[in-house]
Amino acid sequence: MSVFDFGAAASGDAYHPPTHNILPEGNYVATVAELDNATSSGGYPMLRVVLENDQGRQWDNIVISPNEFSVQKLLGFIDSAGLPRPDIQKAEMSPQDGRLSDAYANQLVGKSVGLIVRDEEDYRPDHVGEVRPRVKGYVSPSILKEATTGPLGGQATNGPAQTQGTQAEPLAF
Repeated sequence: MSVFDFGAAASGDAYHPPTHNILPEGNYVATVAELDNATSSGGYPMLRVVLENDQGRQWDNIVISPNEFSVQKLLGFIDSAGLPRPDIQKAEMSPQDGRLSDAYANQLVGKSVGLIVRDEEDYRPDHVGEVRPRVKGYVSPSILKEATTGPLGGQATNGPAQTQGTQAEPLAF
């Protein structure tokens, strides 16, 4: 039987619960607060992303797997942040598995992105039947009008201001 060392534990860091809210379903402009170039449970490259604004925080795991949607979501994230796409010739992305170099991935931290959050079924074993807000995709922050971002806010724009009687196309997420 191992013995727990309370003396060592008492000199460690205290736990403080988070004081931020999880961003609910809606469209947001948020900042990439944290990014970890990781590996998914399936062995694929993955970006573990924390996005935040003054309304709260949201997480996304962007898995880079050999399927079209995976690559499209990654490119949407990069485009939304305003970075040029990774150059394989400059070793910014692995041609074998799509992993971004740490130097390239770290350029995303601090960038603003347009974030589309929608409720989806939660498949975790202890949450079956529940829904939770998940990042469905990314758009340029300029697409989301600041006055309408937030829970179920934001709308697509088609360039210059809309003329009376016309409406912008809805975001397709």
